[in-house]
Amino acid sequence: MAEAHRTVAARRPLLWLAFALGVASVAPSLAAASTVAVTIGEHGEDADACPSLGELRAATVLRAGPSSQSPAIATLPRGARLHLCIDAADGRWVGVVVAADADDCGVSAAVPRPRRYRGPCRAGWLPVRSVRVIAG
Repeated sequence: MAEAHRTVAARRPLLWLAFALGVASVAPSLAAASTVAVTIGEHGEDADACPSLGELRAATVLRAGPSSQSPAIATLPRGARLHLCIDAADGRWVGVVVAADADDCGVSAAVPRPRRYRGPCRAGWLPVRSVRVIAG
C-alpha cells in the first residue's frame, strides 16, 4: 500500500504539469473566441458592405463576439436599426453595425474586398432571433 502511495505521489508533479500545459494550450483559444471583429464586404464587390438592414425585436445586449459568453459592448433598445453584415458559422449570431441617426456608417456601398469594420459606428454581435430583417 505504501508503495502505491509513493508511485501516485511521484506522479503528482507530472499530472500538475500536464494539467497546466493543457490549460495553457486551451486558454488562448478561449480568449480569442470571446472577441471577434465584425467583417464587412463578405457578399462580394457588387453588394453593399453590409447588404441588409434590420431592427431589434426587443432590447438586446450587443456583444464583442458571437457568444453569450463574449463581453457586452452595450444594451441596444427595441427598434434599434442595424446594418446586417455577416452571419456566424453556427447561424445563431449576426455581426452588425449599429446605424447612427443620420450616418450610414460607411457600409451602404461596396468595398473591394472583405475587411474588419473600423467605424465610425459601433459594431458587434447579436443573436439572430433578436433581429427582424426590414430590407435586403
